[in-house]
Amino acid sequence: VRQLRAQHLLASRLLRDPGLVGAVVRALSESGLDRELAGRVDYDRHEDLPSSTLGSGRVFGFVFRLVRGRPLGALSLAARGLAAWILSNI
Repeated sequence: VRQLRAQHLLASRLLRDPGLVGAVVRALSESGLDRELAGRVDYDRHEDLPSSTLGSGRVFGFVFRLVRGRPLGALSLAARGLAAWILSNI
């Protein structure tokens, strides 16, 4: 149940704003983070994606591109990502 709640926090934010989904995908691609994560991440547990990227040197490029493209969406997604991480780890 905790995992589903955490996933719902992220998914509900993304589904409310299809433009944010596009911005995330573009930022992942432009930063190269998508290629780095390929095969290393279980995408069925998408609430773990934010924490799994923290060790990457490419995460700063991703964040920069996302904030530049969708500043309010990036902030909202970051807040929900933190909440999802807390929910899935308590």
